Amino acid sequence: MRTGILFDASGKVEALQVHWRFDELYSLLLLEELKGPDGEISDDRLKALARQNIENLKEFSYFTFIEVAGHKVNYREITQYESKVEGNRVSLDFIVPLNEPVDPLLQSFTYAVYDPTYFISFLHMEQTPVVLDGDARPECGYAIKEPNPNPEVVTFANSLDRTETAGDGLGIQFTEHVALTCE
Repeated sequence: MRTGILFDASGKVEALQVHWRFDELYSLLLLEELKGPDGEISDDRLKALARQNIENLKEFSYFTFIEVAGHKVNYREITQYESKVEGNRVSLDFIVPLNEPVDPLLQSFTYAVYDPTYFISFLHMEQTPVVLDGDARPECGYAIKEPNPNPEVVTFANSLDRTETAGDGLGIQFTEHVALTCE
């Protein structure tokens, strides 16, 4: 994935932009399902896929968890989204609009994108993992904190069968966290 931190004209964070590029196997399955009778993939089919993904993700907070000053932040419903085909991979892009803009000079801003149940893995792309948009304050940057689960958690996760679930607390142990840093 690649994430973008979107700022308003006054330099406050107003949204996150999330880009997921699905793995090769899942993309292969999707590409076969997306093909019409003529073997082509229409814009309408891509729009329907994006809508279905966003609707399915809503009850899971779109796998996007934001904190301001150490407190979980709710955000508005996602209305901007699209799916694309990039070579042999399918992607999903969406904007996560904050309820209130956040001044990163006054409050810490962190987020993580993960499946709380652990079964879907998200990693930032190696090149340009996080983008600060054009209205970002020049004194802002970011840091990605890599996951560091303890050995017992790793053993437990590895012991799970495809039919088992660990509930909603395991996924966070294996996720990257992004912190906006403004000085």
